[in-house]
Amino acid sequence: MSLTPDENASGDRLLQVNDAPWDRLKNIFGLGRDGYSRGVFTGALTDFVRFAQGVVRVSASALAEIKSIADRFEAAVAAIEAGPVTSVNGQSGAVVIDLSTISAEVEAQLAELEAAQDAFSARIASTNAYSLAFGG
Repeated sequence: MSLTPDENASGDRLLQVNDAPWDRLKNIFGLGRDGYSRGVFTGALTDFVRFAQGVVRVSASALAEIKSIADRFEAAVAAIEAGPVTSVNGQSGAVVIDLSTISAEVEAQLAELEAAQDAFSARIASTNAYSLAFGG
């Protein structure tokens, strides 16, 4: 987000305000020699307020964007700390994973698989033994 054209114009006018003598043709932003009574000072105050409001608005927008980024970062850190993560906010990359949090579950599933495999192997072996013994 950036300053509006009106806010930019206010800032540009503020840069021209000076303490040299006011002159309708040569120095319309001069405060000296009755420039203050010609509206230069009050105009500069109006420009200052307009410009400051723009700066505050742009700063607030930038702060909100920074807060959004910080919130996403904190969420990513929390996700990484909570457990195995392969992607955070759609971004892939190297993540160190503590396997101890999942190793017990993996070992339990592996034990089930091995038991099923052993049972299947035993069934095949008994079927083959039966076939060999009885010719069936």
